[in-house]
Amino acid sequence: MRSAGFYAAAVLLVLAAGFVVFDLAAQRPASSDISLTPEKTVLTFRHFWVEEHDRPMNEIFTETVARFEQAYPDIEIVMEGLPQQAHREQRLKAEMVTGNPPHLFLVFGGAELHPYVAAGRMMDLTGFLERSGLRDDFRDLSMWTFDGRVYGLPLEGFSEPLYYNRRLFEQLRLEPPRTWEDLLRVSDRLKEAGYIPLALGNRDRWPGAILYHYLLHRHGGQEQIDAIVQGEASFVNEAYVEASRKLVEMGRRGLFPDEVDQLDHDEGAVSLFIRGRAAMFLGGSWNANQFEQPRVSPDFEANVGVTLFPALREGMPQDIAAGFSMGIGVSSNLSPAEQTAVERFLEFVFTADVQRRIFEQALREPSMNILVDLSRVGPVFSDVMRVTRQAKGSFMAYDHLLPPAVKEAFYDASQALISGLSDPHTELYRLQSVMEAWRRENGR
Repeated sequence: MRSAGFYAAAVLLVLAAGFVVFDLAAQRPASSDISLTPEKTVLTFRHFWVEEHDRPMNEIFTETVARFEQAYPDIEIVMEGLPQQAHREQRLKAEMVTGNPPHLFLVFGGAELHPYVAAGRMMDLTGFLERSGLRDDFRDLSMWTFDGRVYGLPLEGFSEPLYYNRRLFEQLRLEPPRTWEDLLRVSDRLKEAGYIPLALGNRDRWPGAILYHYLLHRHGGQEQIDAIVQGEASFVNEAYVEASRKLVEMGRRGLFPDEVDQLDHDEGAVSLFIRGRAAMFLGGSWNANQFEQPRVSPDFEANVGVTLFPALREGMPQDIAAGFSMGIGVSSNLSPAEQTAVERFLEFVFTADVQRRIFEQALREPSMNILVDLSRVGPVFSDVMRVTRQAKGSFMAYDHLLPPAVKEAFYDASQALISGLSDPHTELYRLQSVMEAWRRENGR
């Protein structure tokens, strides 16, 4: 489990001449001790870059695959795109049961990856990292490491800042909220002026879970969630009860759009923020490209402010949810020729060139130690990086720490509390019950 300060410590940033400098490792050539069979080897690579805001990632990898096939004509990469939920919650889970997932696929590290590792479905990449010399080029592999072995490689980093409409705040003479009381006061003023304080579309439940894990972390800190995951503490505790009450209060005071549970994240919440109907939006660094390519106002990006989620009180920590949890996994069900081809492909993908394109074109934080130029990205993403660096510490999103069954219960709890359909004690006892059942079933 990572500490609250891992992110700030891992990101060694030196600002010089408009550059953000990471510890740059030279781009390495492919290993020379691997030989391919003369017959063409076909690999499948499933991704979920099917939405408009993911189009740059799809384009980058389509071009990268084309260049790879040119360099290695004996290997063919078949790309398959599915919506994220269909891939993660349906297809991949079913394929892991049968032991026949795609050769390569996007996957999240941490608790979501662990069952696949425990079932022997994931290729151990530890030896590959040593042979290729790539191991020290990654900024953080903790979400991909189990018992000292690495089972997947992070492709990008993320952080979850609070976005706000700078022009609207200036017009109403408001400052971005720094504390919980600030948030309530600002929200009341926004409502009086006819605006939705906080855009939230919680139909898929995970957007509300971002808000919930911030409140839980502000009250309980890293030690509490670590102890719960390790079976040494309970969800039912005074800090989490108070955090859950705050989530209920936000819904009761009307901080969210009407029918928040029926509202889609992208077409609902993001759209409300872009059109200026909602003043704030709690999302991820991945939303920056939506705000820099707005669907309504060509100058919208100039109006987007970025800040940290409020602390409980003045002087208390404003840690940011951040990490390196999304990347590429590899099936363990490979022939020798397929394993050889996979290793060639991974060396081709995890390079400074591809990482720089991910940063500049897709506006995603690099997962590797590379040199990037801040002047080559727009103002919103640049501010996201600045705010992330300013945070005193960081923590991993709770749904990446909780076992899959408990994660689903966590989503349900946040939705029920936001909608006012349940109370803190009921939901926390339910979460603890699900956690204990999972432990019994898995002998933990």
